[in-house]
Amino acid sequence: MTRNAWNFWARYYDRLWVQRFVLKPTRREILKHISPTKPTSVLDVGCGTGQLYADLCRHFNSVPFSYLGIDPSERMLQKAREKHPDANFKHVSADTFTASDESHDIIACCNAFPYFDDQPGFLARSKSMLSDDGSLLIAQASVNSLYDALVMMCVKVTVPRARYCSRREVAAMGAPVFGGPPQAIRINRSPLIPSIILFKWQRAEGS
Repeated sequence: MTRNAWNFWARYYDRLWVQRFVLKPTRREILKHISPTKPTSVLDVGCGTGQLYADLCRHFNSVPFSYLGIDPSERMLQKAREKHPDANFKHVSADTFTASDESHDIIACCNAFPYFDDQPGFLARSKSMLSDDGSLLIAQASVNSLYDALVMMCVKVTVPRARYCSRREVAAMGAPVFGGPPQAIRINRSPLIPSIILFKWQRAEGS
């Protein structure tokens, strides 16, 4: 059902109002945690129409970087490939994607984590795919108040089967995997927008 919903929204996705108030600010915050001065391997989980890839190209400018974007929506990926034929996109769900021989310096997940069936499993697999000192960056709507809960209840009508975890829930989920809580950064400041939080974990060398 969730995949079908994203297939439906693919044609409108780049023009949705949430781009300005939620998705663009989220990607800007993600980029603050990626060094633009050294070659970097990026795994983009829930890449949608490839918006983060376009931002990364501008962010790195002439510095080489490797990129893999994965998404379960065929139509989202169709849009991504039309816009970025040079990028590497793969049709696969985050719930089934497994580690390969390649490790990644950055695993970015922009507003996709609430739709994963196995959120703890994703955190564990992400750690196994990170290079030493690599970072997992998860940005998502997070229910931390009654207002957040009411707004996200309305969002669920358009995109079903979502779990918008609170700061405390995400921290508790990731602590056994990474050995501690994430750095949690509030992205949005508007009182009209529910909490958008960036959760950042870093894999310690040798862990």
